[in-house]
Amino acid sequence: MGWEGVGLASYLLIGFWNQRPEYATAANKAFVVNRVGDMGLSLAIALMFATFHAVDFATVDAGAGKASTGVLTAIGLLLLIGACGKSAQFPLGWLGDAMAGPTPVMALIHAATMVTAGVYLVVRSHAIFAAAPLNARLAVTIVGAITLLYGAVVGCAKDDIKKALAALPCPRSATMMLVRAWAGRLRLRNHAPADPRFLQGRQFLGAGSVGRTA
Repeated sequence: MGWEGVGLASYLLIGFWNQRPEYATAANKAFVVNRVGDMGLSLAIALMFATFHAVDFATVDAGAGKASTGVLTAIGLLLLIGACGKSAQFPLGWLGDAMAGPTPVMALIHAATMVTAGVYLVVRSHAIFAAAPLNARLAVTIVGAITLLYGAVVGCAKDDIKKALAALPCPRSATMMLVRAWAGRLRLRNHAPADPRFLQGRQFLGAGSVGRTA
């Protein structure tokens, strides 16, 4: 419910000024892309239930070592699709168009809460990826590497400060997903004390003032 709720809130807030056609289009794009990711997560949950007869982390983690490699690979790839949709990873990118929403929305949902949810899902499902063949972890690595490079290039190319800042959460999330594929939860634990979400939130909140004075 929380996963879907934050997606719905994002759609409604991106389309806050829906009288402008380009803003309404941006909201629709975010909604559709997130639904693609949600479909992957729903299928992963269904496959978990069919395999482990439960969907809680404790039961799934305990039974991951006993499941077949094909099932584990399928669950891992479906979880990755869900994470890509929520964290705006390649190829389900939507964050740049989401700048149509009010600045506080960008700071709260897209810089701190929503984009981080996909990374948390992948890290929390570490047992699945650890027990799966290298194919699942390789997919995470490829997605993370492409998103990292693409986001960095886009961030340098944009001349709008909000869109430039919007490109930052994706590479940061991609870095955590990329390292997570091989280092488990270590990267996220090391990443947590600095907590760049607060820095990202402050950058978004200050973007409006900088834009008006520039």
